[in-house]
Amino acid sequence: MSMDMSPKLRVLLREPFGGGPGDPEFQFREVSLNLQDERLLLQGDVEISPGGRVEVWRVSLSFEEEDYQAALLGAPASALSWFVLMVRENIIEWWHTRKLEPNMPFAARRIE
Repeated sequence: MSMDMSPKLRVLLREPFGGGPGDPEFQFREVSLNLQDERLLLQGDVEISPGGRVEVWRVSLSFEEEDYQAALLGAPASALSWFVLMVRENIIEWWHTRKLEPNMPFAARRIE
């Protein structure tokens, strides 16, 4: 299997998500993907709409090979959907725990 990411990944990540009870709406503005040291580093600017205002945060997530294989070019659509869901769940979990202890390898930073 190729080590290239599916071109659909960025498209899917840029779709709005969240907005359910207790969750603001989230949407990636920018997404970069880098493979290094057998890990996928996903960095993105996420627009978050809590309580009628808009905040933009730069977040970084790191995934091991067993997880990011689901996002590689040629992976089944169901695997890609699972990976996108995992990214989104990590962002939602970070949002709710950001004032406690971050669950990310790199601290998120508010940029707007």
